[in-house]
Amino acid sequence: MKKLLIILLLISCSAEFRSSLLDKGLSTREPSSDTTTTTDTTTTTASEQTYSLNLVKKLDLRTSGTAARIQRGVCVNDIWGWKDPETQKEYALVGLINKTAIVDVSDRENPKHLVDIITEDGPLTSALGSPNVWRDIKVIKDHAVIVAEQSNHGMQVFDLKRLRGLDGSSVVSMDPDVVYNGFGNAHNVVVNEESGFAYGVGSIQSSGGKNPCDFSLHAVNMNNPKEPSFAGCISANIASGGSQQEINENLKLSENPTFAECTARDLESDSNNNGPMAEHDENDACGKFYTHDSQCLIYNGPDEDHKGKEICVVSNGPINVGASSSSEPHDYHFIDVSDKSSPKLLSTYKISSNAGYAHQGWFDDKHEFFFANDELDEMNHGIKTRTIIIDARDLDNVKEHMFFSHKSNAIDHNLYIKDNRMYNSNYTSGLWVYDVSDVENKNIIELANHDTNPGNDSAEFKGVWSNYPYFESGTIIATHIESCELLIFEESID
Repeated sequence: MKKLLIILLLISCSAEFRSSLLDKGLSTREPSSDTTTTTDTTTTTASEQTYSLNLVKKLDLRTSGTAARIQRGVCVNDIWGWKDPETQKEYALVGLINKTAIVDVSDRENPKHLVDIITEDGPLTSALGSPNVWRDIKVIKDHAVIVAEQSNHGMQVFDLKRLRGLDGSSVVSMDPDVVYNGFGNAHNVVVNEESGFAYGVGSIQSSGGKNPCDFSLHAVNMNNPKEPSFAGCISANIASGGSQQEINENLKLSENPTFAECTARDLESDSNNNGPMAEHDENDACGKFYTHDSQCLIYNGPDEDHKGKEICVVSNGPINVGASSSSEPHDYHFIDVSDKSSPKLLSTYKISSNAGYAHQGWFDDKHEFFFANDELDEMNHGIKTRTIIIDARDLDNVKEHMFFSHKSNAIDHNLYIKDNRMYNSNYTSGLWVYDVSDVENKNIIELANHDTNPGNDSAEFKGVWSNYPYFESGTIIATHIESCELLIFEESID
């Protein structure tokens, strides 16, 4: 198990990431809560409308609630949002090193830090919980689901309706309603609100031997959110296999092994007598890939053969994080997960040049093109910030559409698509917004940029971790890694 944990940490972050954060530590820049004017305005050529992005407020989450931990120069990480269907209030769900903070952002200029949910890790090392660089939150059926890259953490489930009636006069520490313990560590969590499933991403089980869900998607039925249940492993490892030469002959697996083949192998018990184990390494068809992120949705695109099916696009890097060879997997797999017990690989896009690490991506509104980012290509190859755009109009034959180069040298991290706009969190260069309505003709227009780290345009892991652009009010929220700040923006189109 210890070996698995070490592998997972290596996968989650490059050695350069670690050394950079350890060497540089926390930024000494003073936190600010000043109201900020428009950062950029551009007129779109497609509609002749003017798009503006204003930074309205910075909220330092070190100054309220449970003391925020800092590790390797990181204070905040991922972020998501929720709108209460009854009160219409909007909330930011912010991942920190040792907790999840919930902030009422309904009034952009006067956000209220309401709740802290302390990390879940078995016996706490202190009253503040064990610090961890990676935490991720999503929302399904008005419940937050929270995972962390932390042994025995599992998936916390928190009923967001519990926020009703809180006035923000003090920050309340609350426990989750339930903790799902089907896995321990998870690098990420994704949800499909239409199907009612959550997926632990890059997860490993909390104890015992290895299993086929390790490193892949661990599907959890959330149709009754307070009674989450295991639904299956969604694994490109299993769906795609590898060439016969890549498979250990002793395992006697077919070239494209099924889930049953990977789970039924009669291998030697481990030292704890946990029974049969499924081995995972780069030479094993059941463990060739590591799933770092995913988007799962009910497909409603132009491919009539797959309309109405639940599709997950998984971002898969190699098990060996140091691998940069073109022979190693740096892939985006398109998988039909409608039957959780029998996922079907539809097609694969392999990064064709300057591959670093397949990180994350998002479909456009029409489910025609998939916009993806490679987290290590800028650092490893010295190229400009780059978005990879995949033509997914035929899910059985996805193909490269274009590489889009940004103006900066920063590393791109998370991106999301809404209303034909792409919202990119590009670390040191901040938040970028683009018009992608004419992507079919390879025409992408820059609309706005807020640079959170002026004067630093380098490929390093500082600045904006992620953003959430889906509030109907036009509020956009983002996290600034080293300053522990929640950033609250307002976008408008005139």
